[in-house]
Amino acid sequence: MERIQGRLGGVQKGHNFDKLKWAVFSFQPYKSPGIDGIMPIMLQQVFELLVGKLLMLLRASLALGYIPMRWRHIRVIFIPKPGKPLSQAKSLRPISLMSFKLKTLEKLLDRHIRDGVLVDKPLHQNQFAHRAGMSTETALFQVVHRLENSLNHREIVLGAFLDIEGAFDNTFFNAIITATRECGLEETCCRWVRSMLESRLVHTSLMGSSLTAKVVGGCPQGGVLSPFLWNLVVKRLLAVTNDLGFSTFGYADDIVIIVQGKFALTVREIMQEALNIVVKWAVKEGLNISPQKTAIVPFTNRRRIEGLGPLILHGKELKMLDEVKDLGVILDSKLNWKQYLQKIIRKAQTTFAVVRCICGKKWGL
Repeated sequence: MERIQGRLGGVQKGHNFDKLKWAVFSFQPYKSPGIDGIMPIMLQQVFELLVGKLLMLLRASLALGYIPMRWRHIRVIFIPKPGKPLSQAKSLRPISLMSFKLKTLEKLLDRHIRDGVLVDKPLHQNQFAHRAGMSTETALFQVVHRLENSLNHREIVLGAFLDIEGAFDNTFFNAIITATRECGLEETCCRWVRSMLESRLVHTSLMGSSLTAKVVGGCPQGGVLSPFLWNLVVKRLLAVTNDLGFSTFGYADDIVIIVQGKFALTVREIMQEALNIVVKWAVKEGLNISPQKTAIVPFTNRRRIEGLGPLILHGKELKMLDEVKDLGVILDSKLNWKQYLQKIIRKAQTTFAVVRCICGKKWGL
């Protein structure tokens, strides 16, 4: 054993060895495995023995743009979305359980991109998901700050809170690869990403029935690179709309467009132009914006808004709402936080009621 470790140490240990060790040990030891049944703990326990062959395997896969057959098979499980009716397929979130050898290479590629490509061509400043130092709080602060500034200037503000249906699942492969090339990623890496996306075979089973299918679009939910790839796709929408003067913010697939002004009719026309741009972008990328789930909220301190006509999305009229839930926080048209505070109070009261049932004067924990 000592001879083997010494030989590996003399030949392999170095910059690449450290990176590979970081990638393998970055996973939680007992994460659910893919179809091959290999959990991270297995790779971690024998890392010193496997590092040479594993490094050669990952290098060959990347250089050739080839995904080994065992890596292509992905087990998909479905997790219910909170508060959604289970009778609808869209209420379930498909999570891809992939080989951890494939995910190790994804980790290394993700680190290469963040340390290299994104330094020269960073994501848009209004993108907040999957970025160091950014969070839902950062995204909410920027949106609310823009709304409050407009209200302080007695302006009328329209907020469009867009719902992109199946953002991770439906984006065209060509759109993803085009976005990776535009960001400056090397052609070798782009070729490997395309191969990884297009060669996937998903397996799922339910109540004794099983199904195997070839994927025709989108990124695997649960993949290491998937959030970054989606960020590259949606970056183009944020860049175009912000360059045209619309205030657009994005957190993953949650997109908010803000338009403000003194006159309701002008604000409405500008917002309609922004929605038209979003629809064109969505069609080009293979996506769909749901009119039923898109919320339009007029934010103003005025008692009445005259001349604010309807907005159209995909030929359907959008409803004007008094409040909207964005990233878990309820924003009302006056920004007085009344509805959100009531929700928090009800949640706290429910929690206290549950805790109270745990113990009594003579019994309890």
